[in-house]
Amino acid sequence: MGCGASQAAVVPGGAPADGKDVPGSGRGTALTGVSDPTPVRKTKSSKAPAGAPPGALLAGRTLEEQFSDDQLRQWNVSKLLQRLAAAAADDGAASLPTWPARGAGLHAAALLSRRAGAAGAAGVGVGEEDMAADSRKQVHECAVSLEFLLEFAREIPDEWRTGQVVQDLVKGYTAPRQSRFTDMMPCRHVKRPDYFISHKWDSPFHYMVRSVRDHPSGAVPSEVYVWVDIFAVNQHPGQEQDDDLAQLNTAITNASGGTLVVLDHQAGPLGRVWCLFEIWITVRDKGLGALHLLTYGFTNNDIRDCFQAIDVKTARATNEADRLRILRYIERSYESLDEFNEMLKLLFLLGHTHPHCTDEGPRARLNCLGPRTLSAAGSCSTTLRLRLYHVWLALLASCCAQPAFTHGHAPVV
Repeated sequence: MGCGASQAAVVPGGAPADGKDVPGSGRGTALTGVSDPTPVRKTKSSKAPAGAPPGALLAGRTLEEQFSDDQLRQWNVSKLLQRLAAAAADDGAASLPTWPARGAGLHAAALLSRRAGAAGAAGVGVGEEDMAADSRKQVHECAVSLEFLLEFAREIPDEWRTGQVVQDLVKGYTAPRQSRFTDMMPCRHVKRPDYFISHKWDSPFHYMVRSVRDHPSGAVPSEVYVWVDIFAVNQHPGQEQDDDLAQLNTAITNASGGTLVVLDHQAGPLGRVWCLFEIWITVRDKGLGALHLLTYGFTNNDIRDCFQAIDVKTARATNEADRLRILRYIERSYESLDEFNEMLKLLFLLGHTHPHCTDEGPRARLNCLGPRTLSAAGSCSTTLRLRLYHVWLALLASCCAQPAFTHGHAPVV
């Protein structure tokens, strides 16, 4: 498996299984790697929308009758990957083309449909001849461009949570080859990460995307690469998934810009053991400066409540075996899980509130407990660390009595 420079993807359903040319597709036309950008939507019209899969109106049936929502979404993702491949083939520095050549999408659609039909009958992967030999990347090299993430999000309904994106789109799309999503992307659009994204799967997918989009202010989306687990980790249980998860540390430490923790007002990631583990690895291996909490609209009270609720012992994970393995790993580094909890709270409060506390009084004293104090606290006794933590809570309570200020930035809808 690997990142083919011109990777064809699977379009499940709606394709003739005999591999014959689809009427109107143009016989003998090669895959150009470019497609019509118009997203395919379900419609009751008797006329297929531009860029619809060929054969969409076979036997007089409408798109609604022939294709499911999931099939049409996967079709649109296929077109997105083809546009990425076209940009990479034409110019290595090119960004995602907004309006590719008119009509090329129909030819690509015909070939994709024929391949999908043949693969479905044979039970094998699709487009193997387009794969680059020995090009399967290490997990820490599987960040996707912010530009791709934004384009991908256009195909996702507003109400979908990240877990549903994984289950209904990512896993379905990669099922024929049991691969990572990034293994099906052009190599030039999969690189080492600028940011590692720590987020919760049962939070809205678009909230995560907007938060990540707005953090690197002024950055060019095609030049920023983010490591997102749903694309970088094989989502199909097995040895490859285990290998990817075992390399998670390297993905965190290789993110040049640090870790972005996407917090919602329920502080969801702080209740997930994987997210706490990612936060801990970031601070342990790269320092507090590498940890960025995306907390739009949070007040001091919100932050205090979120951090006081941290308890790795009750943090959840989808896989119970993963949860127990992470807890054992932490226990080898700390005297107890309670010590880990208290230290993590201290790290959060010292690191996150300090940059915003510039007033006189309690906020000035908070400033004195900034990064320098924290660096010394890392090697001090448990008693001193806890004392610092309680002093911090008292000062933070004083700050909360003053006019509240907000943290972070507002995701632009």
